Amino acid sequence: ARSLRVSDSVLNRASTELMDASPAALYRRLRLELAFRTLHSREHSVLETALAAGFQSHAAFSRSFRRAFGFSPSNARDVVTLQRELEAITLEEPDIVELAVLSLQAASASGTYFSCAPRAWASLQTALAKLPAARTEQALFVGRALDDPHSDAGPQAEAVRFAAGVVGIEEDLGLAREQTAAGTYARFRYNGLLTNIGLAYHHIYGAWRDRAAVLGFALSPLPALIMLEELPSPGAQHVMIAVPLLEN
Repeated sequence: ARSLRVSDSVLNRASTELMDASPAALYRRLRLELAFRTLHSREHSVLETALAAGFQSHAAFSRSFRRAFGFSPSNARDVVTLQRELEAITLEEPDIVELAVLSLQAASASGTYFSCAPRAWASLQTALAKLPAARTEQALFVGRALDDPHSDAGPQAEAVRFAAGVVGIEEDLGLAREQTAAGTYARFRYNGLLTNIGLAYHHIYGAWRDRAAVLGFALSPLPALIMLEELPSPGAQHVMIAVPLLEN
């Protein structure tokens, strides 16, 4: 503000209008992205990285890092492609939509954040294998993380749950019957590998959390929805990510 010869309030207002985030939020995001790249290089410890990024303690850094990316700083070292994939993700303006209740048949799995989703999808695929392929052509596939890894009070990364469900199948698949919540959602579009969907979602979550308030919304504690027109496959897929909102 001093270098631009404007007041703090003018700078805050201009930043919010132009970047949909306050200068403090932008600075915090840049510090975390710098820390992410530093951790990925494996040249410094977590504490050294935290201090270099401007955090006063390991605990404060870990809380902020987990809110932004969905996993702890130590877990960032275990995923080789995180840096490259995060840089490839773009955040486009979402559609604000009203979604009706979806009635699902769903398979759930629990475990580490990066392993439970593939196992839940595999269980759903096994249940659907008894049906002719034509029966699933008009189906909608919906995934939900049932625990919020961003929450300080939530489960650890080794104890999260994921549900993989299907809408539009009349036959009983022998799975749990569940319903999503109706309401207002920010619906993003993602085109890429499903193995990287967690990165896309958490990048969206972290960025959208700072921007939602500008449009008069707050993020709902309800699970976000990952919606696909076909079961996950090894190649790139078109995915919609619906983040539930509350009006301020």
